[in-house]
Amino acid sequence: MPDLKGWSYRELGRLRRDMDRLFDSLCQDYGLPGPKCAERAEIEEDDQEVRIRLVLPGLRARDLDVRVTELDLEISGRQEKATDQGHTLRGFTRRLGLPCRVQPDQVRAVYRDDVLNVILPKCRGAQCRSIHISEE
Repeated sequence: MPDLKGWSYRELGRLRRDMDRLFDSLCQDYGLPGPKCAERAEIEEDDQEVRIRLVLPGLRARDLDVRVTELDLEISGRQEKATDQGHTLRGFTRRLGLPCRVQPDQVRAVYRDDVLNVILPKCRGAQCRSIHISEE
């Protein structure tokens, strides 16, 4: 094992770019969203609201659909591209469990510069209630 050589950051960066290109090409061939659409969502929370940030490059607001219930958020998108062989349709759906109950009718979403920001106000007072669990 004395012949082992550590990789530099430059070599690791080149490997990552090569792998990203490989997965982008593979996903495009099969009509799947590329790795960039699968990036992790950033979730922040304070006393008043939950904020979710998701990077979705290459889409427009009209390509996206956001659905929310008290306990989960679903983001889906469709993108149609013209190619030499005609049109291809790529799509994705991402479902996130929320850390607490939210008010679905008060949710706001903004898509700007390839970033989707969703603001979900938390439930307060009478809208949220504890349920007694009985033993049978």
